[in-house]
Amino acid sequence: MSDKNLPQIHKQNGLAKTIARSNKMLAVTQRILQEAKQNQTLVSIDDESWMQELWDWADENKICDLEWNITYGRFCGLPRTREKLLTLTDLILIDNHLIELPASFGQLTNLTSLSLKDNHLLILPVSFGQLTNLTSLSLRGNQLITELHEFIGKLTNLTSLDLGDTYLTELPKSFGQLTNLTSLNLEDNQLTGLPESFGQLTNLSSLNLKDNHLTGLPEFIGQLTNLTSLDLYNNHLTELPESFGQLTNLTSLDLYNNHLTELPESFGQLTNLTSLDLYNNHLTELPESFGQLTNLSSLNLHNNHLTEPPEFIGKLTNLTSLTLSGNHLTQEKHESIKRLLPNCKIWF
Repeated sequence: MSDKNLPQIHKQNGLAKTIARSNKMLAVTQRILQEAKQNQTLVSIDDESWMQELWDWADENKICDLEWNITYGRFCGLPRTREKLLTLTDLILIDNHLIELPASFGQLTNLTSLSLKDNHLLILPVSFGQLTNLTSLSLRGNQLITELHEFIGKLTNLTSLDLGDTYLTELPKSFGQLTNLTSLNLEDNQLTGLPESFGQLTNLSSLNLKDNHLTGLPEFIGQLTNLTSLDLYNNHLTELPESFGQLTNLTSLDLYNNHLTELPESFGQLTNLTSLDLYNNHLTELPESFGQLTNLSSLNLHNNHLTEPPEFIGKLTNLTSLTLSGNHLTQEKHESIKRLLPNCKIWF
């Protein structure tokens, strides 16, 4: 073979190798595409699988298909079609005697509003933390075995949360991650304290802690400066922190049935209060700063230990309702108060 034929042979060999490599790459590409197609089919089957699990659970618990409920004035029930289930944003399953939720419940990731009120749920599946688009959640009237799992902190888009009457004894540290909350109901539980992270809930405007076992409030309560309504009815509070006066946007405050013996001097900073209930405490006097609460229209001091009307009582000229019954005020004191507040309805 002549030397001049060598380049042609090398060229042919190089072309053969290139074609071989191309064929190999094509085979690999086809295999990848085939596997992807198979995986897509598997995902589809898997999708159908979690949906079927949800539907079986719904049938088992006698949950109706999505239909209009006259009582609630909304659509209730779980849809039984794939399309409606995947686009579901509002789910109401009230009073269905549910004791558990399937793991597949966490696949309903388009939900923005969920009510599971008045069931018998003892625990929530970990997958519940995947419902990150929720803005409104009600678990009221369930029995969540005294505590919430840390995954509740993943629901960071919540603006409204109702955990009333759920037997809670404590809140997880992650609770403070729910920084978009504006309305929070924790009434009728067994809470004795609040986690430090609670002070991060600075967007709260309404907070209900009535009927718990709180003996005191932490200083960080003063960080919740957007609160306009705070209900602490029927706890075991003996005092309020000085930082309480920082809640200057409060218009309604309920401290009925606690064990308060005094109020902090900072209390007078709550100048936007229009309604204040101090019924059934152990107050013997009110701080001088109390006279700054000139926007008060309703004040309940029933069943305390007051013996003298505060000197500043006449400054509360916007009062239309004042309850002083159950104290130790003489008839003479009654008449004096009436003269100071001629336009107010007073109960002695």
